[in-house]
Amino acid sequence: MLLLEVEALENGAHRNQRSETPFTVIPEGMLPVAEELEEEAWGYLPFINITEITDGVITGVEQGTIPPPEPEPELPPTDTEVLNALLGVTEDE
Repeated sequence: MLLLEVEALENGAHRNQRSETPFTVIPEGMLPVAEELEEEAWGYLPFINITEITDGVITGVEQGTIPPPEPEPELPPTDTEVLNALLGVTEDE
């Protein structure tokens, strides 16, 4: 059984839980995916759009928008780079 959080996170992803046995308690904010859609939905995760809900069960899904990767953070200068800058040494020297 596959559960999806109905409300997407800020980046468009949906939290999910999967179990081989039925859930006895479904967490608040989550709904089960119709059994016939589980494989398709699993392929879209975590960026999935829920397109239809029928009687408390997710019955329609499609691929969501995958956000572009965030740029790598710029690393601080090394001690050598800081010392060279203070001394006015360039890379050409």
